[in-house]
Amino acid sequence: MAAPAQANAQDCRQYLANRGYVVGTWVRRACNIGQGVGGPSDYLTCVQLLVDTGVRGNHATRACNLADS
Repeated sequence: MAAPAQANAQDCRQYLANRGYVVGTWVRRACNIGQGVGGPSDYLTCVQLLVDTGVRGNHATRACNLADS
């Protein structure tokens, strides 16, 4: 079972994968940033990175909310 710290970024990635997005390097990075892996959690950067990679705004905000929960 994954540790709670890993579950949030995973939830973000899974949410996006379930909506048909490719979960590549930038999506993984955005979800990790949204969760605060390796530093403080940064919701706005998470959303911006996802939108920049082509994720719809409403999907990006939901995914980053999952990462930050």
